[in-house]
Amino acid sequence: MMKLFREWQVAHDAEVVAFRESDTGECAMCDAATDRLTAVEKRLIAAPCEGLGDWALKVMAWTCFGDFSIEDSCGRHDLWAEARALIGGAA
Repeated sequence: MMKLFREWQVAHDAEVVAFRESDTGECAMCDAATDRLTAVEKRLIAAPCEGLGDWALKVMAWTCFGDFSIEDSCGRHDLWAEARALIGGAA
């Protein structure tokens, strides 16, 4: 999971740079950077957690270090189901 998170961090940083360098935020470089970031995010979210640390990495990436809420990020209720499973199914 950490390998995927590091890959996400590189893609995230590249997206930030692309938008910062764009005058309007609408450019082919911005779109490509966002597409790369989204592809890594999908792989990271789909990867099974082996512990709570892995789950925390998913949340950090999916919420962009807390800039977005989980619910605002396409309703990731499956993240909460995975968290419950990691702590033994507690309600």
